[in-house]
Amino acid sequence: NFVIIGAPKAGTTSLSQNLGRHPDIFMTNPKEPNFFGRYFDRGLAWYEQFFEGYANEKAVGEGSVLYSVTSYWPKLPMRLAKALPDIKLIYMVRHPIERIESMWCQQIANGDRLPPLSQAVFDHRSLIDGSLYWHQINKFREYYHDKKIHVIYFDDYIVDPCNTLKYCFQFLEVDDQADILHAGEVYNQRVFLKMDRRLGSFIRHSVIANTTRKYVPELLKRVGRSMLRRNLDITPTWDP
Repeated sequence: NFVIIGAPKAGTTSLSQNLGRHPDIFMTNPKEPNFFGRYFDRGLAWYEQFFEGYANEKAVGEGSVLYSVTSYWPKLPMRLAKALPDIKLIYMVRHPIERIESMWCQQIANGDRLPPLSQAVFDHRSLIDGSLYWHQINKFREYYHDKKIHVIYFDDYIVDPCNTLKYCFQFLEVDDQADILHAGEVYNQRVFLKMDRRLGSFIRHSVIANTTRKYVPELLKRVGRSMLRRNLDITPTWDP
C-alpha cells in the first residue's frame, strides 16, 4: 500500500532500511523489484513473490527509485495507478546538481562507460531527468491526489533523521513513537563506492559475461568483485 518512487541517489536506501525496521512496516528484500518499469512483462505473479515475507504488517511497500525517472518508462505512472490505485507514494529528493553528480559516480562504479560529467549530462538524458522533480512528480499527480504523496528532502533527513522518519510513520499511519535503531545511518555513500579495474571492466562488458552471469553463484560473484574492483577515485567536476 505504499511505494518509494525515488529519486535515485537521494538517500532512499537508508530510508528504506529504516522504514523496514518499524514493526508495523514491511519492505521488500531486495528493496527495488523495478516491476512497473524494467520487469513489467513478467506479470503481477512475479511481482507478488517479493512480498512473501509479509506478516500482517499495516504498511507494505517497496522502493524502486527509478520509477521517478519516467524517461525510461513513460507509461510507468499509468501502470502503477492501474494496478495499485489506492497506494501512497514517498518521493525523496536532493539538491538537483548534487544528485546528478552522485548518480554519475554510481554509474561509473557500476561499470558504465560514461564520458566526463560535463559531457555526460548532454549524452545521457536520464542523469538530468532524475533531478527534474517537478516534472516527474506531476506525472504521478495525474493519477494520485496530493494527499497520497509525501515528499522528503535529503538535507532534512541527514540533519534530523528521527523526526523525518516520524513524519513518514504518520503518513503511513503506523506508530510514530517507534524507536528505530541506527536511524542516522546513510547507505551508498560515495566514499564506499568501488569501480572496475581494467580487467574487471573488460569482463563486465564481454558477451560471455552477459550470457553467463545468471548462472554464476553469488558467492563467486562477490569474490570476483573483490579482486577486480578498487576504490572509486574520480571526482565529478564541471567545466566553466
